[in-house]
Order: sequence, then structure tokens, then C-alpha cells
Amino acid sequence: MNSLRKNFFKDFYPHILCDYLYILSEKFNLFFHRCKIQYNILKNSRLLICELTRRTLKTGMNILGLKE
Repeated sequence: MNSLRKNFFKDFYPHILCDYLYILSEKFNLFFHRCKIQYNILKNSRLLICELTRRTLKTGMNILGLKE
């Protein structure tokens, strides 16, 4: 995300960040439907992916001025 952040702040093109967040949410949605979290050996790893995705989406939305 460092290069994305550089381009966003350098040129101030919010659509770059919007595209990134949209693609991330699509990929997470696919992950969520394909990978069951409950009762799985990889439960903690998958929960971590969920948390990191949540943080990234929240940060991106805050940068764009969209609050909870």
C-alpha cells in the first residue's frame, strides 16, 4: 500500500484509493465465502485476515472522509 499511498497523496486522485478498496472488498468477499472460519485448523490465521482487512478498509474510508 506504500506506493498506492504515495500516488494518492502526490497526485490526489481519490479514485486510486477507491479502486484499491473495491478490489480488496471483492477479494475478501470471495475469501469469506470459500474459506470457512469455524472449526478449522486455520481459524486464527483466517480471523487475522478478517481483522487486517477490516483495518485496511476502515483506514481507507477514513482517508476518503467516510466515517463510521
